[in-house]
Amino acid sequence: MLNKKTGVLKRIAISGLAITVLCTASGMFAACGYAETDSGYKVEDIDLAEVDRDEGEAVLREGGLAEIYKDYFVVGVSGKGSTFENQKSIISNFNSVSPEYDMKWNRTEYPEGEYHNTSVNNFINLASQNNMGVRGHCLIWYQSTPKWVHDKLGNKCRMDENGNPVTHTVNGKDLRIGETVENRELGLEVMRNRIYSAMEQYGNETVYCWDVVNEALIPWDDAEKPLTKQMIEAGEIYRNGENDARHFGKDQEDPGTGETVYWRLDWEKVIGEDFIQQAFQMADDACREFGYDNMDLFYNDYDLTNPMKRDACLRMIHDLQQGGIRIDGIGEQAHYTLESYTSNKKKWLTNFETAIQAYTGLGLDFQLTELEITVKGATGGKLTEQQEKDQAEMYSEIFKICRKYSRKLPPWKEGAGYVTGITFWGAADDSSTTSHIFNQNLTPKMAYEAIATFGDFE
Repeated sequence: MLNKKTGVLKRIAISGLAITVLCTASGMFAACGYAETDSGYKVEDIDLAEVDRDEGEAVLREGGLAEIYKDYFVVGVSGKGSTFENQKSIISNFNSVSPEYDMKWNRTEYPEGEYHNTSVNNFINLASQNNMGVRGHCLIWYQSTPKWVHDKLGNKCRMDENGNPVTHTVNGKDLRIGETVENRELGLEVMRNRIYSAMEQYGNETVYCWDVVNEALIPWDDAEKPLTKQMIEAGEIYRNGENDARHFGKDQEDPGTGETVYWRLDWEKVIGEDFIQQAFQMADDACREFGYDNMDLFYNDYDLTNPMKRDACLRMIHDLQQGGIRIDGIGEQAHYTLESYTSNKKKWLTNFETAIQAYTGLGLDFQLTELEITVKGATGGKLTEQQEKDQAEMYSEIFKICRKYSRKLPPWKEGAGYVTGITFWGAADDSSTTSHIFNQNLTPKMAYEAIATFGDFE
């Protein structure tokens, strides 16, 4: 799917950009238009009006969105293999697929060294038969660690002085908290085996990129210790069992064994503050060893267009690049609400485009990896006429901005990356969901028409 020469040239550019940042920046991002300030790392000197350029006109082609956008970026969809089997009439709209859960660690390796890849292979075969690529999701995520990993690392349920499990109350439920053990060398070994085995087994014939690390940054709003500018300044940006206990203390059933796991893995506690650098270096090493010249390596998270979370992500990118660690792109999950847009359209669009400029301005590509627009107050799986029109407008504006930073046009600044993909979080509505671009009966919604016609949908 991706041109090998393009991929190689892009990586050379990224490497050169990282060197430029290290050698010429008096502040954190001075060479790239970003500055280090007393209040933390934030975007500076971005004038959106400077990137006011014609992104082209819609060309209606057979094959739907994938064909319409083939000169711009990949158009993908995330979901389950069984769902796609039931949606064959609309699958041609996409040239990329991403599994919701099938590739995650606790679904594929249990016990240690015993792999269960039937569903993943079916997924890859489905993509291959339909001339689609697979977006690999994901290698390291604190929520998808198999129970055997906890056991191997010596983790256990935290107990009080009376021998009772320590709990954390969330939404009225007492959830057990795990006791993570510092175990750097063994943790690095376990992480490396996971990354190498997954990347080797699934290959690069169909899989064209990986989310190397997923959701490692502290939430800006709903953690025990939400992000602040001072935390970003100090580099205290990664979620762990202390600053985000509500997400780490949660009973869940291990899909492989059926046993209860009482917590999620605190990689920072096990390995140290450099766990993300280690993961990306391992993934890069695996690409070199296996000859994956096309493979792109992404960091994936949610709320990355929110200014606070964006600046934390910029700090992470800076730390990676300063350490000479390869990272190719940023994936924004993009679970948006219509109300966040309609309440202040200018602010929402400004935050969205500013984030794209911030990431691509550092030489990285940018993708929306789980795009949906939910509508509060939608009843019976149906939208009002105004809600559907507003939803279509929001989808249209998102695609319009992304087209401006696509490969259809030269980079918006020297050395900048591109928007290289938009993946929907499902394609069609059902009785409880109205966030997608197709109706329950698989007919196009107004949102689809807005995307396909470049905004000419009224």
